[in-house]
Amino acid sequence: MPTERYKIRRFQESYIDSFMSYRNNEQKFIQVLASALSDNLASNNLLKKVDFKFSIFDSMNNENIYSIDLI
Repeated sequence: MPTERYKIRRFQESYIDSFMSYRNNEQKFIQVLASALSDNLASNNLLKKVDFKFSIFDSMNNENIYSIDLI
């Protein structure tokens, strides 16, 4: 039986996959707010793991924004 942590991780990966598919048709790059996922530190680590690069810090909203260029 999957643990709660595993379920959360799968949800986060699924969220990023679906978001990337949607944005792929709109732009030549994707930007994601780290807070789009529930745990900010885990979000930062997950985004880096799937090759997103830190892009900018939005000081107004206290958010890290990550981006990835599409081929």
